[in-house]
Amino acid sequence: MSIPIGEKLRKIRDVLIHARKTVVCAICASTLVLAGCAVQNLPGGAPESAQIDYPGEIILPKTFVSVWYRPGKSSFSPVAFSASGTLVVGEDAIDFRAGDNSMSIPVSSIQSIAWGKVGADFVNDWAIVRFDDGGQSTEVSFKDGSSLGHGEDSDLIYAAIKYAAVVRGGVRPNPESFHSGWVVAHGGGVIARDRKPSLVYYFSNKAPVPIWVSVTFSTPSPAYDCKITSSLAAGEKKEFLCPQDQMYADSLYSIHIDTYLDEVRTNMADRNIVTHRFSQAEVAAAAAFLTTEVPGTLADSELQAAITERLFSEESKLHGDCQHDVLRAEVYGEDDQSIITAKMGSKAQEVEGRLRAKGDMLVEKWIVKSCDNISAYEVLLTKAPGGGTDIIVQKTK
Repeated sequence: MSIPIGEKLRKIRDVLIHARKTVVCAICASTLVLAGCAVQNLPGGAPESAQIDYPGEIILPKTFVSVWYRPGKSSFSPVAFSASGTLVVGEDAIDFRAGDNSMSIPVSSIQSIAWGKVGADFVNDWAIVRFDDGGQSTEVSFKDGSSLGHGEDSDLIYAAIKYAAVVRGGVRPNPESFHSGWVVAHGGGVIARDRKPSLVYYFSNKAPVPIWVSVTFSTPSPAYDCKITSSLAAGEKKEFLCPQDQMYADSLYSIHIDTYLDEVRTNMADRNIVTHRFSQAEVAAAAAFLTTEVPGTLADSELQAAITERLFSEESKLHGDCQHDVLRAEVYGEDDQSIITAKMGSKAQEVEGRLRAKGDMLVEKWIVKSCDNISAYEVLLTKAPGGGTDIIVQKTK
C-alpha cells in the first residue's frame, strides 16, 4: 500500500514534504495500532523544509471531519486513537467535537506545534499540540482518521493549526515549552559576529545516539533566510547561526528544527518550530552592530561590536523597553585606576599596571543612553593568552 506525498503538500509551503513510503502491513481491526509494518523509502530524495509564507495560504476557519484524537504523545495504548470527531481550526480557538471528548483550545494558550509519531503508532505522523491548560502544560495529537487512518489531510491539519497559533495567535514558544524526544532547545537571540547582527539558537542532542539536525531560519525578508544542517553526537551542544544585514521589529521570525536519524536525512524523527518577534529596542541593539565607529574608543570595529552587545545586554535588564545608544567612549589616562581591578585587591592592581604598561590591557569608560537615562560603564579589555581579547564591563553610575 502506497502513501503518496499528495498535491496539498506542494500547495502549502510550510508543511512537511516527506519522503514517499511503501507500507506493507495487516490491520487486525480498524481501532488497532498498525503492527508488523515494513517501511521502505521510495526514490525521490530526502525530506526538505519549505519556507513559511503564511499570508493567503490558509483561510480560517477550516473544518476537518473524521479526525482522530489522542491525549499525550508518548503514552502507550493498544488503540490508534481515543476519539474520532470533527476538528474546526479557527482564528481564536481550535475546537474538537467528539461527544465526551470534545474540547476547545484557545489559540492564545498554544505553546508549541510539532509533527511526528505518537505512542505506539510508529508509522503515521500526527499534529502534536502543547498548550497551557489552566497553568498546566497539556499535550494532544490530531490526524486524519479517514480511510482507516490513512487519509491524506493530516498535513493540512498540522498546517492549519500552526497557521492559527503562529500567525493569528502570535505564539512564542520558549525553550521550556519546546517539545522533542531528541533535541533540547537552549534558547537564543541576536549576537554580534563579524560586525553583523546574527540570529543564533543553541540545540543539543539528548539521545544516546548521533542525530542530524536541520535548522531553518525563516525571516521577514527571504533574502536573509538560512538553513544549517549539522550532526550532533550524543550529548553534544551546537550553535546555529544566521547572519542578518537588517532586522525587523514586531515581525515574525520562525526557526524550524527537523531531526533525522540518518546522515542522508531520509528518516525524520520529529519536527518543531519556535518563533520570535523582536522589539524596537532589540532591533536598535542589532543595528548598533553595523555602526561605523564609537567616538573616543581605541577598540577596533569587531571589539566595538562585541562591547556594544555586552552593554546593551546590561541596559536591557534595567531599561528593557528603551532604545539603547552608545554616545561616546573615553580612554583612561595613566593615572586613572580601574574600578574593576580595585575591587579585586592590590595584586590585581599590580597586574593591571604591568599589563597596561606593556599595552596588553586597555581601560575605557563608555557612555550609554537608554530613553532619557544616561549610564556610564567601565570597559576592561585584556589581551587573552590564547588569542583574542577578554572583555569585562561594569556599570559605574
